[in-house]
Amino acid sequence: MEISGIYHKETENNDRPMSMRRFLLVRERDLTGVSGTGIVAEGAEFTSGLAVLRWLREPYAVGVFQSVADLIAIHGHEGATQIHFLDQA
Repeated sequence: MEISGIYHKETENNDRPMSMRRFLLVRERDLTGVSGTGIVAEGAEFTSGLAVLRWLREPYAVGVFQSVADLIAIHGHEGATQIHFLDQA
């Protein structure tokens, strides 16, 4: 079944991805001592700009954010955390 066209749509906002993208949340330093370092979460950015994050350590919580920028504003640990996209924009 051909579905490649489903997630490829033009958007009026250049901040939004052209297709859904998977990402990893990689932390160099853990300022809170809770999540650890390295790959700490996985997620997806949808074509609407919405981002969903799932932590890879207990309690394996899931978070929903209006954008990747909002996610980083909350979980970025003052620049110690990076988003690594697995898929092209």
